[in-house]
Amino acid sequence: RTFLQNENGNSFCLEISDSGEGLPPEVQKRLFEPYFSTKPGGTGVGLSMARKIIEAHGGQIMWRKPEGKSTPQGTTFRIQVPISNLPKSGETTWPNC
Repeated sequence: RTFLQNENGNSFCLEISDSGEGLPPEVQKRLFEPYFSTKPGGTGVGLSMARKIIEAHGGQIMWRKPEGKSTPQGTTFRIQVPISNLPKSGETTWPNC
């Protein structure tokens, strides 16, 4: 889902959720660590690189497990970027790149 949020100024948010097994505590601690992967043959650069790119644009990426669930099933990632850092209509690059 996407939405606008006015918590600390105007931000654009993108949330991506699944209903999988969730994240075990040992994975939660290392989730954004470069070269950490739970997949055989995985490189472990996806989330760490995404975090660097998002933060370079003044945003943040965070995760949470679904509220009200006693078992750790499912995960939601939220990417939040200040609207002032989003490209304007018709632009093909980010303003601060």
